Amino acid sequence: MKEPFRGRKHLKLLMLYVLKDRPKHAYGIMKEFEEVIGVRPSPGAVYPVIKSLMKDSLISVEEVPYQDRVVKMYKVTDKGLQYLKEHSEEVEECLKRAKAFKVINEVGGYRLFMLMRDLTSRADKLSEQQREELRKAILDFEIKVLNILKGVSNG
Repeated sequence: MKEPFRGRKHLKLLMLYVLKDRPKHAYGIMKEFEEVIGVRPSPGAVYPVIKSLMKDSLISVEEVPYQDRVVKMYKVTDKGLQYLKEHSEEVEECLKRAKAFKVINEVGGYRLFMLMRDLTSRADKLSEQQREELRKAILDFEIKVLNILKGVSNG
């Protein structure tokens, strides 16, 4: 499977997409991302994208009183809406990938990711026998996945 998102540009497009209907605060953006892709991004991933979108005048910020504090609400500008319109095919591709990424997470993809991370950190310590067992396990896994995917269209 291709990476779900290719860098900051796709994150920017998805953020504009989640903001297009109404303004949201950063936590609201993160929750909406979670609904779209199945994973809640960290503030460390969200805030640089917010800054970039603001720098490009694609979103604006307004401080709004909320209960006993003030929150920053982010809103897509007219320029941001135009940008979304001009990049609608890319947005659709991002949403398609996000949907697939969400399904993969729902069936245990995160566990697979963590397993791969663990494997890459220990691979150089495997004996030749362990490497051969791993080759067989990966081949068995590949065959099982391909059998599941038989008959599923790529379109």
